[in-house]
Amino acid sequence: MNEETKYLRHSDTVTSEEVTFYRQCVNKTTNVAFLKVHKAGSTTVMNIFLRFAESNNLNVMLPVPDNYLGFDKTINLDNILPPPKHQSYNILCHHVIYNRSVFRQYMPRDTVFIAIVRDPITQIISAAQFFDLFIDLRKKLGKIPGQQLMTTFLQNPDICSTEEQKFVKTRMCLDFGIPREDLTSKDKIMSHLEILNNDFSLIMVMEMFDESLVLLKRYLCWDMKDIVYVPLNILSRHRDEKVVIEGKDLDNLKKYNWPDFILYEYFKSNFVRRISEEGNDFNDEVKTYKQILSRVGRYCKNEGKTMPGIRIDKTRWNSEFLISNRECEFITKHELVLLDQLRRKYKQKLRQMNS
Repeated sequence: MNEETKYLRHSDTVTSEEVTFYRQCVNKTTNVAFLKVHKAGSTTVMNIFLRFAESNNLNVMLPVPDNYLGFDKTINLDNILPPPKHQSYNILCHHVIYNRSVFRQYMPRDTVFIAIVRDPITQIISAAQFFDLFIDLRKKLGKIPGQQLMTTFLQNPDICSTEEQKFVKTRMCLDFGIPREDLTSKDKIMSHLEILNNDFSLIMVMEMFDESLVLLKRYLCWDMKDIVYVPLNILSRHRDEKVVIEGKDLDNLKKYNWPDFILYEYFKSNFVRRISEEGNDFNDEVKTYKQILSRVGRYCKNEGKTMPGIRIDKTRWNSEFLISNRECEFITKHELVLLDQLRRKYKQKLRQMNS
């Protein structure tokens, strides 16, 4: 079977005029630091960066032995594998607290800084479920529904210890490296946000996820294939926990987590403004991207079991590309399993290059 007939085609009608691409990029950006903000769609974005690194033989800053480059602190030398001899890291995309000087110490001078934020309303629900705050609350309050747990917690957060609250209280501000002692002053927070806005070339918004990735593609001069994904971390251990924060609960959340609301609104407004500056064709590219994602998702979730790959046709926004069964395995692999796999491969690379 030849390469042409080996793949199932996904065809769109494309005129000759539409074959031209939106931007004539010369070189892809290969040095990127992505701040993996907790429970903000960052695992899916991390997979995109890891796949890009794998496809382009780039060096990733990998944590050892867990999935943190520094737990509740910035990059820790004891927690990372070294780069190959006489080389530098290209991609940073695992959990770590942002620190301007430390990031620049370990990454090349032309590194582009990217991050992502999420609405604090849904972020705290996701974090409370994923990091077992509900389990901690049930130990104190008994087996009551998640909605009641959240209401009770927001009425009196001190029912939980500081340790139990570490993934839900001002988590985004802390991930961005804003010191805890500055989180009591709006003026100090705004000063930090202005500095961060200059440091980061793009801060994406989870609620506009596909728009964020198309903007990322344009800014980094990447191809459409580089940003395809299948959502990760979508299965919560508390799928049956239906929690909505509104009314009095929302008022209490805004009192409890007001620094994260300031951060989110600041970066969201900047993001919306950047989208408005992209021109009318931006929405057309996002629409094409969504169609491609739908096709790739169907293949990776179901059809990949019986077909070796699919071919995505050229459009105005992308060249023709293939997605293989092997690439689907990478796209859909659990974060910790993928990380173990990449660590083994990277250690072998280090032995070969440093010998």
